[in-house]
Amino acid sequence: MQTIDYAKYSNMSERQLLNSLLNAEKREQKLKADLQEKIKATSDLISFLKTKLKEQIDKPRYNFIAYEKSESHKLAQEYKATLSEQERQELYAELKAEINESYGDEL
Repeated sequence: MQTIDYAKYSNMSERQLLNSLLNAEKREQKLKADLQEKIKATSDLISFLKTKLKEQIDKPRYNFIAYEKSESHKLAQEYKATLSEQERQELYAELKAEINESYGDEL
């Protein structure tokens, strides 16, 4: 930022003072317009960045597939179809035992 030398205006004529005043007002208007343009550009950038950030946050991070639509489910159903009723009951009993098993290290 520049400092203003007020002393140079002290000995000016009325016409010179008027010209200096008009020039200063023009500079002021130009500075205001430039500042408003920079503020608008910065505001536009802020809006753009907020939008892009929201898009990134809202974008799904994983492509989840319902288990029923997965290849694993299909394979499990095919395997299940090959089992006898007794084998299924044994597997369910084994699964139930594992689910209910106490590991002792949990509080």
